[in-house]
Amino acid sequence: MENRKKNIYSLIAILTALIFAFATGKDDGIPTTGMAKSMCQEFIKKSLKSPKSAEFSSITETRIIELEKGPENYTFQVTGYVDAQNSFGAQIRTNYICKIGSSKGTDNWQLIDLKM
Repeated sequence: MENRKKNIYSLIAILTALIFAFATGKDDGIPTTGMAKSMCQEFIKKSLKSPKSAEFSSITETRIIELEKGPENYTFQVTGYVDAQNSFGAQIRTNYICKIGSSKGTDNWQLIDLKM
């Protein structure tokens, strides 16, 4: 019975470690497409009349292209739409093309171009 408890505890510890390792992911400082999408959304929100009303296209409706890939600089183009209220309170859909860049190992993103 004692051995069985030890085995169960060991199994739980191993599973917990594996879940934690996969959930946290690998952080090698390389900008990802997911980061590019999130940062474009932040830049777009700054240009909206009502940023809190913004609803962005889903990942399946958003196109993300890696234009430049390392070794130090990364550039992405994110294409999608945002539904947001205009100054009259009407919900309007606006298409966007956002070109954004970052460097490996930094959290600094530069908006290169935004067409809405």
